[in-house]
Amino acid sequence: MDELPDNLKEQIKEVKKKTNSRNTLHFLSWILIITGIISCIIKNDYNVFIGLILVICLNRHYFQNKAYYVKIMFQFVSLFCIVDLIFMLILYPLWIKKGDKENEYWNNLRDLHLFGIIMGILEFLLKALIAFLLLSEYKNEKGSSEGLFNFTYKERDEFK
Repeated sequence: MDELPDNLKEQIKEVKKKTNSRNTLHFLSWILIITGIISCIIKNDYNVFIGLILVICLNRHYFQNKAYYVKIMFQFVSLFCIVDLIFMLILYPLWIKKGDKENEYWNNLRDLHLFGIIMGILEFLLKALIAFLLLSEYKNEKGSSEGLFNFTYKERDEFK
């Protein structure tokens, strides 16, 4: 690598940097898919589909018009982080509460409910980390986070 020109060395470093961030996002998306499959034991889980959509976008569109697709993926993941927070605020207190003494069936599900809570928190943290990485990718690509929360999805020259 010492015999390569300086500009080529810089290009190689840039490609490695872009590939590493894509690989990290790809890995975290697969972890989200796996945790979503596991948490289906206790609750219907849409995180499997979120992870699959992220993997498809990362495989097909990451290097072409990157800022546009990073923006869409960030908004998508952020929306479902908000949905997870609402789910946690409404259902988790019910799941933690011990039922009536007469309702033995509900009380027997307590361990599964705690498992669901742990998995839900893990999935929320994974999505928050993915959203943070997408935010930093967008900032690296565009120089700022301006336009990230604009819900216009036409591919314009500003994204190319």
